[in-house]
Amino acid sequence: MTKRLSLGLTVTLSLTAAACTYSPRMPAEGQASRTQSGSTKGTLLVRQLPAGVEGLALVNGELKVQAGYEFAKGDKGTFTVARAGGGQVTSGGCGCSGAGDCDPVLSPDGIIVCQSNGCTTSCGLAVTIAGTRTELIRY
Repeated sequence: MTKRLSLGLTVTLSLTAAACTYSPRMPAEGQASRTQSGSTKGTLLVRQLPAGVEGLALVNGELKVQAGYEFAKGDKGTFTVARAGGGQVTSGGCGCSGAGDCDPVLSPDGIIVCQSNGCTTSCGLAVTIAGTRTELIRY
């Protein structure tokens, strides 16, 4: 009886200690976090989009496809944005700063994010205009 009581007390104290020390992990400053829409919000690296970007807008620190434009995922982490009637207007992509890959994903509310596909560090979302690549957001 004493052993059972001792064992029960030990288990209870262990569980109580674990419950008291638990706290949900909050993302560190500069790391990606979840927004209310369910998309991942990264660290914005620019104040505005580069000149020549068409069909995209920075909205609340996220890259959004504008009405009348369509997002198409390409090969090897790339994407294009085209007018709904046809004709590519903007290209971009996601890249991993270390080993692995990142893929562009379009959320249901039209936000483009980079999702890790084995990336061991962070993913960067960039657009390319006239041969110049500009990183916009880091996840």
